[in-house]
Amino acid sequence: MGGSRPICVQCSVEMHCKKNDVLVVDYRMLSNDEPEPEKQLLNECWSADLWECPKCGRQVVPPHSYGSKPLAYTSTDILKWIGHYKAQGEIVINNYEYRGSA
Repeated sequence: MGGSRPICVQCSVEMHCKKNDVLVVDYRMLSNDEPEPEKQLLNECWSADLWECPKCGRQVVPPHSYGSKPLAYTSTDILKWIGHYKAQGEIVINNYEYRGSA
């Protein structure tokens, strides 16, 4: 069985952790269209690790790098976390996922 490092399919090499503690903000999409503010809901946010391929530079945030539980569930708290990370110059990654209607 392989290790827990993601593998770059394009380059066939293990990725390396580029940055610990990036903020991943999950949005629940109300339609399967492109992300539009009126068609999305803040769902939750997580602290996670950003991995990068040393050859081609592709980046991923694999599920195993997420913390054990979300940092926040409510829109108010999620917006506070986003503000905190951005004020510190940290990375905020948006994850848009269509899960059906609210």
